[in-house]
Amino acid sequence: SDLVGAEQTAVLTFALPKGMRLTEQCRLSVAITFEFAGGDHRTEPVELDLEPQPCPPLPLSPYIFNRPLQPDEIEGHFFGRTDEQEMLLSSVRDGQQNLRYVEGIRRAGKSSLLNSIEHEVKKRNLPLIPIVVSAASAKALDHAGKLLHSFFEAVVGLRELATCGIEVPTEQRCCDNMAEAYAQFTKSLANRLPDRRILALLDDFNQLVDAASEMREHLPAFTNSVVGFLNIIFATGNPHARLLWIFTGHKMLQQYRRDLPGADLWGILGRLAIDFLKLDAVKEILTQPLKDTCVVVTPEAISLVHRLTAGHPELVQKIGEYMLGNARQDRRFVLTPADAHEGARYLALFSDDPFAGAWYPEAELKKEPETLRLLVNFLKKVPVGGRIELAQLVAPNPIAEKDRRAAEDLIARKILDRSDGALGVQAYVLDLWLHRMVKDVQWEEPGSPAIFIDVANLTAGKGTDTVTNLHTQAGDGVPGRFALRTVLDAVEAHVYQFTKVPVAAKWVVNYPPRCPAVMECSAKDYRIANIPDELQRKAVMTGKSTDDQVLMGTIDDVAAQYPNVQHFFLVTGDIDYSVKIRSLLQRGKYVHLVSRASALGSPDAQYSYQNLAAKHPERFTLKRLEELLEQARSADPTG
Repeated sequence: SDLVGAEQTAVLTFALPKGMRLTEQCRLSVAITFEFAGGDHRTEPVELDLEPQPCPPLPLSPYIFNRPLQPDEIEGHFFGRTDEQEMLLSSVRDGQQNLRYVEGIRRAGKSSLLNSIEHEVKKRNLPLIPIVVSAASAKALDHAGKLLHSFFEAVVGLRELATCGIEVPTEQRCCDNMAEAYAQFTKSLANRLPDRRILALLDDFNQLVDAASEMREHLPAFTNSVVGFLNIIFATGNPHARLLWIFTGHKMLQQYRRDLPGADLWGILGRLAIDFLKLDAVKEILTQPLKDTCVVVTPEAISLVHRLTAGHPELVQKIGEYMLGNARQDRRFVLTPADAHEGARYLALFSDDPFAGAWYPEAELKKEPETLRLLVNFLKKVPVGGRIELAQLVAPNPIAEKDRRAAEDLIARKILDRSDGALGVQAYVLDLWLHRMVKDVQWEEPGSPAIFIDVANLTAGKGTDTVTNLHTQAGDGVPGRFALRTVLDAVEAHVYQFTKVPVAAKWVVNYPPRCPAVMECSAKDYRIANIPDELQRKAVMTGKSTDDQVLMGTIDDVAAQYPNVQHFFLVTGDIDYSVKIRSLLQRGKYVHLVSRASALGSPDAQYSYQNLAAKHPERFTLKRLEELLEQARSADPTG
C-alpha cells in the first residue's frame, strides 16, 4: 500500500459497531491501528464531532460502457483525446493530407473517437460530411466490390445527400472494375457537392484485412479484390480527393503488412496509437456526468481509480457505476477509495466482465505460443502487483531473442508494461483477473462448443435462482418451476449429447448485478456479462430488451477470439436472435437453440426458428426448454 505523507491525504471508511446508529449528533473517538515495515502501529485517539446529514435523492448511473459513445453523447462523457482529435482532423483538412490508422486494444475508445470526430465536424461546421461505417461484414462477402457498393449506398442515404442525385455504380460494376466505379462515384460527388467532401470513418478495419488473409487459399479473388480496394484508396489519397478516409482497428499496423502483403497503402498509412487516459481525463469522466447532482467523488477515489485501471476508459466508467451503486445502497453521497477498490475487485474476481477478454485476446495469443508461455510463467512467478526483470522471468535459461520478442509483444498489447527495467501487469484490475483466470492455460480442441444463456430473460430480469412460468408437468417442488442449477445441468447434458469436446466458453447475461443467479452461475464456472444500468434504464423507457444486445456482443467476441468454436449453444427466452443465428450459419457454424415454448413465435414467419431449422437441418437444431427439462427429469431416477 502507499505511504501517506505529510502532503498526502487518505479517506478512511469504516463500518459502525453492531447496533450503533448515527441518527443524532455525537462525538466519536477514532484510533487507527496499522502494520508498516514489519511493525504494528497505533495512532493517538482523535475526537470527532459527527453530525448526521440526510442523504438527498441520488441519481441513477450516468456512465456509458460496453458500447461506443454516440455523437450526441460526446459532450459530458468524452475526455482526454483532444490531441488525437486534432491530429485526425488535420489529416483531412482541405482534402486527404495524410491517411491515418487509429490503433489500440479492444474497448479502448477507438469507435468513440470516430464518433467524436463526427461530432466535432458538425460542431465546428467543417465542410465535411462524416459517415461511420464498419468493415465487420467483410467475412460474409466474396468480393471487395460488394463492400464498396454498400458503402456508396450508405453515403447517398445520408440525410444531407438525399436530394443531390448522386449516381451509385451498380454492384456488378463495382465488382468488375472497382477503380472505374470509384472514379465515377467521386466525380459525381464533385459535381453535386462542389463545396463539401465525404469523410469515411472506417471502423473494424482489422476484420477486412483478416478476411482477406484467411481467404487467400480458398478464395484468392476476394483477397486480391481487397488489395485492389486498398490500392485505390492509396492512389486517390491526395488534397484533391472527394472521399476522405480514417481507419481504426485493434491490431498493430505492422501485423497487416505481414498478413496482407502487396497493398501499397501500407507504405503511407500513418499509425496513431490510442493510449490510456491520464489522471485529468479520468477525473472528468467520473465527475462531469454527476456535476448537476449532489454526489461527491473524492480526489482520493479518482486517483485510486486511475491507478487501478491505468486509465482504461471503459473500466473507469464501470468502476464509476459500481461506486455510485454502493453509495445508493448505503444512502450516502460521497464516493470513496474503498468503493473504487471494491469495484475493481468485483470486476476482476466475480463479474467475468468482458473487459478482460478484450484486453487479453486469448485466441490471438494462442497463435503466439512463445508470448503466451512467457505470460503464463510471469503469472506463476510474480504475485499480484509485483514486478520482475526479464532475466529472472526466464531463469534458469539465458534470455533468448524469442523471449525479448514475446515481452515486447505483451507490452505492445498493453498487457504488461516496463518500469525501471522490470516487467509488471499494466493495471491492478487486469493483474487480478489474469492471476484468477490464466495460471493454467489449456489449449482448446478443434470443434469446441460454447454456451450462451440469457439468464436475465429466463428470470424475467429479477436475477432469481429459479426459472418459473414453464409449461411443464414436472418441476422442483412446483410444476413449471425449476431451480436455475437444474436448468444449467440440463443444458450441459444437452451439449454433451452433441459433442464430447470440452466446452471452450460458458457465458450468461445477467441483471441485476450481485443477484442470486450470479452465485448459481459462478458456482458452475460461467462467466457473467452483467447488463449496465444505463442500458437497462433505456430498455424500460423504450420497451426494447438489452439482454439480447449484451449476449449477442458476447457471441461476437467468442466467435472472433475462439476460431476453434464450431458449436454455439444458445438458451434464450425470446425470438431476437434469428439474425445472429443466420449470421453464424452463413459462416459455417453449428447452432443449437434452446428456447421457451412461448417464445418460438409463429412457425410461418419469414425468419422463424422453425424456418431456419428446415433450411439448415444439419447445422441448426431447435429444442424447447420445457422438453429439455422434462427429459432430464425423467432420466433422473431421483427426480
